[in-house]
Amino acid sequence: MKRLSLRLWFAVGLSTVLVLTFAIFSYGTSASRARIEIFTPQGLAPCATIGAPAPAIFQTQTLLARFDYYRVLDPPFGPEPVEVDITFPDGRIFTVTAAQLLDGVIDMPTNVQFARFTNQAGQLSLNLTVPGTWPYGCYQLTGRGLSSGGANTASAFFVVIPGGQPGPNGNVILRATLNGQDTNVIQQGQILEIDGRGFIGGELVSFWLTAPDGTVIDFPPGQQVVQASFNGAVSTSFQFEGKNPVGRYTVTALGNTSGFRAFAHVELRSRPVTQRGPARLSVVVPAGATAPQRSIFYANGDLFFPRRAG
Repeated sequence: MKRLSLRLWFAVGLSTVLVLTFAIFSYGTSASRARIEIFTPQGLAPCATIGAPAPAIFQTQTLLARFDYYRVLDPPFGPEPVEVDITFPDGRIFTVTAAQLLDGVIDMPTNVQFARFTNQAGQLSLNLTVPGTWPYGCYQLTGRGLSSGGANTASAFFVVIPGGQPGPNGNVILRATLNGQDTNVIQQGQILEIDGRGFIGGELVSFWLTAPDGTVIDFPPGQQVVQASFNGAVSTSFQFEGKNPVGRYTVTALGNTSGFRAFAHVELRSRPVTQRGPARLSVVVPAGATAPQRSIFYANGDLFFPRRAG
């Protein structure tokens, strides 16, 4: 009787192991089916990341992302929450919420977890608007199933491309000046002056600055628009700082009533540094003088004037 009982327990145990093994295999198989489809209004464009075309979109447009084949648990657990993040062309990773808060210059928002629940069929649809602070290039959208511990993970790619027509410019003229002189070159730390003519008298004129990588910076700071004078003239300024990368910038002015649009281009360069006095500065970096983003480096200086108490 005891021997039969042992055989029975062995059979039950073996069956349990087989069932669990089959369940794990089945779960792994179903997990591999998770997928994301992206729909955009601009057809396809080359994606350098994958070496193939991917859905394309202009800044300010909205894409549709459909997540499918994620896990559905029996009550009371229900559908699986999916964490979504975005990998930028330069390798930075942001959650969806943080990606909507970028300023296009420093880009250091808090990466608050962004998760949405799938429906009863393990599906999720998400609309994402591409802001002007996203540079041109190929992006990767990734969805990780949280209930499955990330076993349900899928990715898809899309490309942000330059878009929009120049639009009517009427008789509008836009000049970039430095100290009152026309210029197309400016250094970090200097103030770029913008003068426009030919808008409708009294209309509001919007300005924005397109950086070399395609990100858009709103200016003037603290105000959305500048009102043209009664004869259609408008002026504003922008100070380039060390945080603004060097390269070619485009200033755009848009008349909100007339629809007139004009451009001015300027090349931003770094300020020359001249060594003076006996002071010395050394920088300690990781081996090979290269490091990934967010690495730490140390700067050591000596032979400067000692700090004096005020």
